[in-house]
Amino acid sequence: MMSQSEKKIPDSAKKVRVLVTDEVLCDVLRAAIEGLSQVGVNVDISLVNELNSISPEESNHLTVAFSKFFGPDYVHDMIVAASPRRAELPTLGYQRHLIPGDLLAALYHLCPLSLGGLRDQSELIEPVTRQVESVLWSCDAIRRSDTGVGPVTGMTIEEACQVARSLGESRYLRQVCFEVPHSEYTPQWVDCCAVLLWYLTEGYNLRLQSTEQDFSDMQEIIVTFSDMDVALVRSEKSGKLWVKNDDDYIPIHDTEYIQITEGKLPLRVERLLYA
Repeated sequence: MMSQSEKKIPDSAKKVRVLVTDEVLCDVLRAAIEGLSQVGVNVDISLVNELNSISPEESNHLTVAFSKFFGPDYVHDMIVAASPRRAELPTLGYQRHLIPGDLLAALYHLCPLSLGGLRDQSELIEPVTRQVESVLWSCDAIRRSDTGVGPVTGMTIEEACQVARSLGESRYLRQVCFEVPHSEYTPQWVDCCAVLLWYLTEGYNLRLQSTEQDFSDMQEIIVTFSDMDVALVRSEKSGKLWVKNDDDYIPIHDTEYIQITEGKLPLRVERLLYA
């Protein structure tokens, strides 16, 4: 008998709902998506008057929203709608010259990965995004030379697509909110959005095909430090690694696993353990 994680995913579950609040953007985004190859998942692009937090019956689908402004109420509802696990709000690709100092200080305990850090430690993209539930994607995250809008610095579209694909593979992901620039949409920006959506959908499709749904096949080892014991766990099915923290699991990369077994606690992991 197949376990719940091994049951065949029905076709009705293979759906990405795309909600757009601007009619022009809805039309051009739909046309751009139709020009790309298919990845086995239905992408349904709809025009809506306003955005509301997703309802429980919609949680089996991945919801993607495009809007010029996500107010504090929507962002609050987006976070509250997450499961009752410990909130994880990783920040990827931030740029210090674009973020107020007080906000940057507040992000410290969330273990943000700066634009430079993302490039120098791209292997951390997968563990950082592995258990993400909701995403707010700033329109300033990708550099102007690729999108035609926004700041001169930022991720390249190739780097952004790598992040999008990894996000799509998170089995907890329920919704992604793309902030739309207040200026007119450039053809480059629309093309970038279409490609990001494609890679996000590809990752989502890979997630639906995966049977890795629980921690029942984990192997555990204990590494003793001077002030604490760290439990490392590995999935026999996927080979993925975590640090066990009470009832929570912190995703880590192979390089972090090696550092811990050598008696060196990576700063990112240390911050999350003491958060």
